[in-house]
Amino acid sequence: AMASSVSRLTDDLRAAADEEARLRTRLESVFRGVTEAVVAADEDRTVTDVNRAARSLLGLTADEPVAGRALDDVVVLRGPDGDVVVASAPSDRSRPLVAWVRPLDGTDPVPVVGTVAALRDDDGHPAGSVVVLRDVRREQALEAAKQDFLASIGHELRTPLTPIKGYAGVLRKRVPDAAQARAWADGITAGVDRLERLVDRLVTYSALTAGTSAGVGHDDVDVDALLDAVAAEWTAGAGDRTV
Repeated sequence: AMASSVSRLTDDLRAAADEEARLRTRLESVFRGVTEAVVAADEDRTVTDVNRAARSLLGLTADEPVAGRALDDVVVLRGPDGDVVVASAPSDRSRPLVAWVRPLDGTDPVPVVGTVAALRDDDGHPAGSVVVLRDVRREQALEAAKQDFLASIGHELRTPLTPIKGYAGVLRKRVPDAAQARAWADGITAGVDRLERLVDRLVTYSALTAGTSAGVGHDDVDVDALLDAVAAEWTAGAGDRTV
């Protein structure tokens, strides 16, 4: 009976160990596949593991030893004013991070956002911390492009409005003759056409930034005819430049 009990206990322990190994494998797969940079450290702020994204962001080679190094030597953060940002957090909550990370390979600093959170074991004792960082260079570039676009659109909108307002001001003071009326009408029509094109661009921009295609039109293009026209234009230009 005791042998049977020992055998069952052994089987249960083996099954539990196998399940734990499978769970650990799945967790490691998820950890290494996360697109954000993840750095784990123990209670002494010594790095225990990093994922592939962290190696890329922090300027670490694929086989460069990192376990056992000080967290602050691996994750080097600076604020907008250049002051050091320490990746630490209170024991009861996570802390957001907005900073620049300085890669260890000497490449340019990278703007990042992320969090750092304290880890606890099953008994509630401190067990380390985990830092999660996301590269926001693309978001910053898109924001800068958006601001440039809006500034350009603002200038372009004012340009056609100026003559329209001018014609309106003159009309308040005197009645034009037929020739002047036609000329002013042509100027106003050109300004309105330009405004319509700008509005179409704004609608397209709004649709694209919203991730939809609403309001975005397209035209069929005869590629052969387009290429022939471009070739003819360049040929003519080359002939004009011949000495």
